[in-house]
Amino acid sequence: MTDGVREQVFRCAVETALKFRTSSLPLSKAWLTIAAAVLVSGVTYTATCLEVSRVRDEQLAALDAQAHFAVVSFDSKIEVELQQLRDLASSDRLKRRQFEEFYKEASFFAQRTRRQVVLHDVARNTQVFNTAYPINARLEEGARFAQKSVIDGLKPDRPFISNIFYAKLAQKNLIAVAVPISEEGRVLYLLAVALDPIEILAAVKEGTFVKDTVTTITDRNGVVLARSVDNDKYVGRSAPSNSAARSEKSGRFKGKNLDGIPIDIFYLQSELTGWAAVSFTPDRSDSRWPLIAALLAGLVVTLLGSVSVILLNASRRRSSGTGAS
Repeated sequence: MTDGVREQVFRCAVETALKFRTSSLPLSKAWLTIAAAVLVSGVTYTATCLEVSRVRDEQLAALDAQAHFAVVSFDSKIEVELQQLRDLASSDRLKRRQFEEFYKEASFFAQRTRRQVVLHDVARNTQVFNTAYPINARLEEGARFAQKSVIDGLKPDRPFISNIFYAKLAQKNLIAVAVPISEEGRVLYLLAVALDPIEILAAVKEGTFVKDTVTTITDRNGVVLARSVDNDKYVGRSAPSNSAARSEKSGRFKGKNLDGIPIDIFYLQSELTGWAAVSFTPDRSDSRWPLIAALLAGLVVTLLGSVSVILLNASRRRSSGTGAS
């Protein structure tokens, strides 16, 4: 409750008490104290409810803004990576399938951008090369960043952004961003780079600007990619509910966080990646604070009134004793 509201509450209580005091109603001082306490409790309860409701409405509106900001931020990050890959994929050596020569270009690109570049043969489900290894290295079959069924379903005009996966070579969680290399409408290769989820975290932290709110990015399987608070503790864990799998692409709902605490949630799914930005705050719709504040205010008025009555009676007794002598 703000100072202005608090001042209005006590001014109202004092004015009411004075009205009772100057009226002809045969009310005792004790009843006047009780009446003032009840009035203050009621006004305090109403004012506190309004304040709690205002703060909650502001936080819910902030959840919407934070989720939108997060999606714009990480989408922009992914778009930059995709554009760089498209530029690399336009190489004449790649078009001519001169893979050894193209490997040199990719290696230079990898050094400049500090990325690991992979050229994946879709039909054979094998890596043509990986810039983390020599060109003639024997590489594992398959793509660790996606199931073969997903690779086989690639579209020539759609980039591929993976869910989070664990990379044995790097010994940490990574994200793959790839562009398809197609011919006559068929995807023949994927040119991909690996991103550390820590790069997504920066976008999340910058966009979480309201106290007592948290923003999380989850992949299409509902696994946490980045979290504005305690990131290292939660990355790689499955969220209690998969917002990316909901039928609507954005909205609000109530749920629980990974610690089992009830929360209000706003989520927004990215059209580019399919990931979801989930912004949430503790659910305080059942807060008992207005009732507690009202009881405390009533108790304070009762105590002050009782002390005043005791002091007034003591003063009158002293005055009566002095007059009698």
